[in-house]
This record gives sequence, structure tokens and C-alpha cells, in this order.
Amino acid sequence: LEVGKTWSCKTDWINGRGQVGEDNITYKVVGSEKVTVKAGTFDAVKIVGKGHWKTGVWSDQSTLTHWYVPQVRARVRYSRENWPKGSTQPQPGMELVRYVRPQ
Repeated sequence: LEVGKTWSCKTDWINGRGQVGEDNITYKVVGSEKVTVKAGTFDAVKIVGKGHWKTGVWSDQSTLTHWYVPQVRARVRYSRENWPKGSTQPQPGMELVRYVRPQ
């Protein structure tokens, strides 16, 4: 993951309520930064995705931010911005709460 690298992807998904949707996002590696989550502080690669998502009911542009940590081999934080106006849905996101370093 080198700074400036970009890629695009289309993802079909279904959420816990059975709602089906689709994301069309272009991602870019924007840099490195320290990120602190409940599981600790890590040196992360920050990846920002921008694009469009839709379901049968909602549709809008989104910005997704991922903090990926190579030593963990996973993202430790994720956030999504830009829910459609009038939506009462919370901003989804995630944060690593526990990490056991391999021996």
C-alpha cells in the first residue's frame, strides 16, 4: 500500500435487517498516521474511499475512511460519512477493541 495508489470496486451487500445494497467506491492511500483505538495505538495506513451507494430506499455519495495496520493484517478503525438528508440511521463504523500480539 503506497501513498497515492488508487483502485475502484463494486460491492453488493446485505445488512442485518435484510436490506440489500451496493457500493461503487474509488479508494486512495492518503498516508500514514498513528491511530488510537480501544485495543491500543498503532501505526496505520489511512485509506479514503469516495463514491456512491444505493439501496432500494436510499442513495447518496459517501466517504469511507479505513485505518489499516499491516502488523494486525486488518483495519483497526473504519468510518463512513454522508448519509442521505433525512435519514435517521446512525453513522456506521467500527473500532478494534482487543488485539493479542502473536508470540
